[in-house]
Amino acid sequence: MAVRNSFTGIKATTFRNNQDDIDIMIRTADVKLTKKSDLKDIYVYTISGQPIKLDTIASIKEVEGIKSIQHQDLKRRMTVTSQLKDDFNASIVTNKFKEAVEDYELPPGINVAYGGEIGDLQDSFTEMFRNMIVAVILVYMILAVQFNSLSQPAIILFTVPMAIIGVMPGLLLTGNEFGFVAFIGIVSLVGIAVNDAIVLVDYINYLRRNGYELYDAVKETGISRFIPVMATTITTAGGILPLSMKEKFFQPLGVALICGLLTATVLTLVIIPTMYTTLEERKIRKEDKRRKRLEMSLGGNNNV
Repeated sequence: MAVRNSFTGIKATTFRNNQDDIDIMIRTADVKLTKKSDLKDIYVYTISGQPIKLDTIASIKEVEGIKSIQHQDLKRRMTVTSQLKDDFNASIVTNKFKEAVEDYELPPGINVAYGGEIGDLQDSFTEMFRNMIVAVILVYMILAVQFNSLSQPAIILFTVPMAIIGVMPGLLLTGNEFGFVAFIGIVSLVGIAVNDAIVLVDYINYLRRNGYELYDAVKETGISRFIPVMATTITTAGGILPLSMKEKFFQPLGVALICGLLTATVLTLVIIPTMYTTLEERKIRKEDKRRKRLEMSLGGNNNV
């Protein structure tokens, strides 16, 4: 500790300058420690305060040693770092390293772990996936209250996987990678992509409440809501487009939102009415069977 304090210093007090805390360090002057032989003149103090020269109690030798011993989870760790070329990123280098050490037999007690940017990215993906699940649950609960139904919100939320279908090809065509920023776009699509389906399902329900048959209501909704749905999607994509073109960092986010939204809109206009019709037909058939059983039971009681 005496040798270390001679070089790095020991904290004596802290000086506060406005909002900044500045540590006051006491150490040996640089002019007194210019070469290796100066170490022997360092004084070590006993408990009683008596100074003793270092060379009287220790010998000074120059040997190779470990600068620092790193530990993680109570195990020794060795970290390998490097600077990446412009054409590479952490994902590419990590994948190449995994391929290189795939068949390499490690000594007992040694394992390879990936940290840094890759480790943070994996943790971020896990957290974002949880957030997406929570977002889906919240959207479902809100829609269930709004439509007073448990099945129709499920139909509406089916637009989320339809939106994800367009994200990957969009990123591939634009030369972007699926990373944390793109994942934020997917989570955002949970709340954005469902808007078109909400418009369609809500208007079908409105027409049916006003006397339209199921097929007529679906057909009329497809005709009358086509332009509003497309206009909403185009204006939303147009608002995101400048961000995608100007800011390279946010480009994966913009591409994920635009491609996912466009794909979801096109598929929504076809698949959502089809799913709605199939589900409602099943409900109607069940209701007809229930009504017939009730009529038969009432008819039997009247005959008796």
